[in-house]
Amino acid sequence: MKSIKALAAVALASSLFIGCEEEEHFGIDSSKPAPKEFTYDEENSSETSISVYWDDASMIEAGATSTTVQLTTELNNGDNYDNSVSHTIIYSDEKVKVKNATTFTGLKKFSQYYIRVRANYPRSVFSDWVYITQDNEPVQLVLGYGFVKPDFVGIPNLTATPLADAITLKWDPCVNAVKYAVEYKLASASDWTAIETEETALKISDLTDKTAYNVRAKSLNKDGKESEYSETLDITTLEKAAFPKDIATADEFVKLFNGKELTTADATSVVNLTADIDLAGKTIPTCAIFPGIFNGNNHSIKNWKGTAPLFTEVGTVKDLVIDASCSFTPTDSEFGIIAIRNKGEFTNVTNKANITMSAESFDDAVICGALVAEGLANITNCHNTGNITVAAQNSMKGAAVAGIAGYLKATMKDCSNEGTISVSCSFVNGASTIVDVKNCAPSVGGLVAYGGNDENGQFAMTNCVNRGKVSLVNTSIDSVTGSVKRQDVGGIVGASNGDITNCHNYGEVYAKLASSSGSAMSGYEAIVLAGGITGGDYFAAGQIKSNITGCTNEGPINVFSDASKSNSAAGGIVAWPGKEAKQSTCTKDCVNKGDITISGTVKIRAGGVQGGTGNMDNCTNEGEVIFESGDKASVIGSLCGFHSQGNTIENCKAFGKVTATAAVDGIGGLIGNIGNAAHNTGNGCVVDCVISGGAEATRGLVIGKFNGKTKNITIGETSPVKVSGTVDGATIDAGNFANFVHGTTNYTDGVHVIKTVFGK
Repeated sequence: MKSIKALAAVALASSLFIGCEEEEHFGIDSSKPAPKEFTYDEENSSETSISVYWDDASMIEAGATSTTVQLTTELNNGDNYDNSVSHTIIYSDEKVKVKNATTFTGLKKFSQYYIRVRANYPRSVFSDWVYITQDNEPVQLVLGYGFVKPDFVGIPNLTATPLADAITLKWDPCVNAVKYAVEYKLASASDWTAIETEETALKISDLTDKTAYNVRAKSLNKDGKESEYSETLDITTLEKAAFPKDIATADEFVKLFNGKELTTADATSVVNLTADIDLAGKTIPTCAIFPGIFNGNNHSIKNWKGTAPLFTEVGTVKDLVIDASCSFTPTDSEFGIIAIRNKGEFTNVTNKANITMSAESFDDAVICGALVAEGLANITNCHNTGNITVAAQNSMKGAAVAGIAGYLKATMKDCSNEGTISVSCSFVNGASTIVDVKNCAPSVGGLVAYGGNDENGQFAMTNCVNRGKVSLVNTSIDSVTGSVKRQDVGGIVGASNGDITNCHNYGEVYAKLASSSGSAMSGYEAIVLAGGITGGDYFAAGQIKSNITGCTNEGPINVFSDASKSNSAAGGIVAWPGKEAKQSTCTKDCVNKGDITISGTVKIRAGGVQGGTGNMDNCTNEGEVIFESGDKASVIGSLCGFHSQGNTIENCKAFGKVTATAAVDGIGGLIGNIGNAAHNTGNGCVVDCVISGGAEATRGLVIGKFNGKTKNITIGETSPVKVSGTVDGATIDAGNFANFVHGTTNYTDGVHVIKTVFGK
């Protein structure tokens, strides 16, 4: 077995001591035996995985209860218990058969790590960390390259693609490089022009066509040390092609994509389809970049069986139909039928074809939309009726899968989806960055999965409709080795991060997070947010951007989950509109008519409009909220499941039914459970509900349960809440309504003031 062994143990921290009658050690205790013969298992490692093993005999004899192995990007840094880079092997865990070896999977090629191990003892005592070393010094492993010393700087391996007026360059990430210096010149000249970049790709623009150039590059580390130059490339730019191009046959279409004319185009270059194009039996290579205008002239592309998009990057696309006779089985983790990314507007583009993406596991982020993976320009009057299926037999990380665009940092208007959008895996194995949104778990949306929002663009959606089922399934959440926050599923958008206006969902929103045993999984968080319009914005720090205005949901929302450690959420409009802190955004003029059904052993907050807390104005719920089974700490309400942090509810109407056939912690008409934070809200609201189930002490027409006794909460101060309906079979009337306004748990007279009147 080929291997590299640790030659020395390196102590990285001091012991911590707390004095008492008998001195006790906490933290690192150098007297405790550490793992020995810590070895890099080269034979069982790969470009995306790291395997190690060690001798644990002496540490077990000394009383160690577990071993922790970690991958760190810097020497002497603190602990990182993200499950993708930290494994703890517990000796008492009968599921773990091999207790002196582990393998990290799903890593990125050319990522670099120090590898270390320690023994863990009772009462939070640890041995010294032991590193993989060479010549008695810790060394970094660069996946797909090998072990290197800390001051090594890799040399860029340049590849170049000539265009008519530019040269595009790319290279693999270089070891220990923080930036790169790319230099170019006319082949006939002596002076170089330099461009610095932190990326691993660069486009040299404003060049002359049919001209020879020289290109080279070098890497720089954080201390400014430079690598040697790469090999100098001799590149001649292409001859600029004549446009427009009129395409009438499949052979002309194939010739265009097999040639180099598209790569010489500029933003004014036009390709016109003048007839339907039948690609039966044809193979189409992906065009890297076409910045011009692709005009389908309302013609269709038929019988295309593809594994890659038409373009990697494209400008304007309009008036094009992808026929139902086409089908796609992508081989890369980013896919859109038209393009990976659009830099120009999509207008009147329709897809009718199915997309099926499958793998044993997805180690990279999955970004998939019927038309485009990364939407970077406006999309208007575009439609999808094809089914999109993304399935991992084992695990996946972050994902963005939707009917039009996986990710969108622009405006979508007058678009629709009728296809079934489905994402499934056994379990989620860590988070990913989706374009520029960090810490992403899988997100599924009818039209868009993740919205983007920065100085270069802003997600927004107006006048869009979904009629297809949107589905997110994990079949073995008890296989996770760390918390998963937060998977999103939404009828219109998974996780929006921008405004949604006048959008309507009629399709089922379905989320299933099941444990393989069928019992509650409480060891790690596995949170899902399911909403008729959107799952919400509670997915990354600082991203609370979504006003939801004038939207309706008529589709059923069904959530089955066995995750009971932390709160999932479901809402007829939005599951969780933002962080729990007071928000400036608002859900306004929205109506839910869809039923929400909760089952499994899940701990959840579910409401007819919002599951978790946010601002609401003039919203109505007419659907039924049904809690069939789940954790007894769950809360449900006709309008919102949980409300807190001073967010406001004004002029809202809670109709429909609220039904708990299993124990819940709070059940209410307006609010299932209100947090112990100061509130003055509820003005102009109406409750006319049928409430069934729940305990009398945590059940009420306005509020089911108060979380605390100390914060002033006033409901209906300027316009009392109108109440009617039935509570657990009792019909509400003018004589008894005051007995059913709120639950008694934690209710404190004078601190909690709820002004109500009987009526509708």
